[in-house]
Amino acid sequence: MAGIETLTEWVTLAAREFGFWGGVVLLIVGAIATYQGWQQRKLHQLAMDTPRSDIGDITDSGRVRVRGEITTQAPRDPFTAPVTGDDDTVLEAWEIKATYDTPKRERTEKAAWGVTAVPFFVTDGTGQLLVDIDDVVMGEYGSSDRELVSPEALHAVNGVACNGVHCEFETFETQVETGYDDPPPARIADFIRRTSGLSSDPMVTDIGESVIEDSKRAYRGQTLQVGDEVSLIGHVEPQHGTTAGHEFALRHDGTADNWLYVSEQEFRNRVTGTGLFVFAGLTVCFAVALIAASLIL
Repeated sequence: MAGIETLTEWVTLAAREFGFWGGVVLLIVGAIATYQGWQQRKLHQLAMDTPRSDIGDITDSGRVRVRGEITTQAPRDPFTAPVTGDDDTVLEAWEIKATYDTPKRERTEKAAWGVTAVPFFVTDGTGQLLVDIDDVVMGEYGSSDRELVSPEALHAVNGVACNGVHCEFETFETQVETGYDDPPPARIADFIRRTSGLSSDPMVTDIGESVIEDSKRAYRGQTLQVGDEVSLIGHVEPQHGTTAGHEFALRHDGTADNWLYVSEQEFRNRVTGTGLFVFAGLTVCFAVALIAASLIL
């Protein structure tokens, strides 16, 4: 009988611990979903508050929303994207994810993410607009930010957001995956060597734990290429400090003062965040129920 009571107490204790900590994890998931939903709602509202303009109708500085085709009469030529390998690229959003498989646990984190771009033009048949985005690197190795957890990293669901640049695509998938001590393909290795703050050294944990064979790095990315249709929301200014000739540029210098939004899709067709809010609400309700049950047991 004593053994049965001991087993019952153990099961009750285990259920209590599982319910409490499971509820805590779900609360965190709900909070992240709420934040992402809020960001989606904010971008949707920004798009609604910024009527789409024909590029040829832009006559003054300010925030605009435009859509057009990417062309290449810009000061620099397109490049071969280091992560995806796409030719005729003018912008690549990329991300490096590291999965650490140690004897004690497994965890996945964003090691670094950013945007690589050259100046390009967007034309809609009424005029052309220069788009000039500075390269940005963020994350564990990033020269712009040393924090592993950045709220900006949660802004884009299928893409990246960093230092005021928000790039989102229809898909944002893993292009290359390597083992913990395997070098990446030559094009990625060359990009890492040329980019301050990035590293492809064998993986180690923060506290020096050994990693085992299932540890890996995943390189994700997506590109904009010559001929692609793209939507933009951002701040335009005259290219030469005057509106004469109506030559305007949409620039971003790596600061978050004026966010630049880049999307493959029309902004008016974007989700409003309602789905994430519903998911977050259900998750939080289930989390509260688990925590309450664990306290009652």
